[in-house]
Amino acid sequence: MKRYPAVPDVDDVDAGFFDGGHVWVQELVAGELVRVGVRASGALRVGTRRREFAVGEEPLRYRHAVQYLREELDVDALRDAVADDLDAFNADDVDAALSKYLGSSVDVVEDPTAD
Repeated sequence: MKRYPAVPDVDDVDAGFFDGGHVWVQELVAGELVRVGVRASGALRVGTRRREFAVGEEPLRYRHAVQYLREELDVDALRDAVADDLDAFNADDVDAALSKYLGSSVDVVEDPTAD
């Protein structure tokens, strides 16, 4: 059995690439688990159970979710909110609370309201 050809990035193909040939489509399945943690520096740790993703080196299937987390999660606001009610987290400091409660998995699913 022949392997399928490498999938070029859409920006790298010739202008007539889509004009009457076969196009390989790669399906990216939603629903994978992503682990999220916050370092003391405020940087996010994002990965799976087996490995952490370096910034810019996330596998394609996780890229959108990881990019969204890194761009949209306001870590300073999160830290401030935790600090305001530290007793509720049963922790001695913000870092301990974040490690305890934000070190778990997040289930990434498709947004049913997305266009």
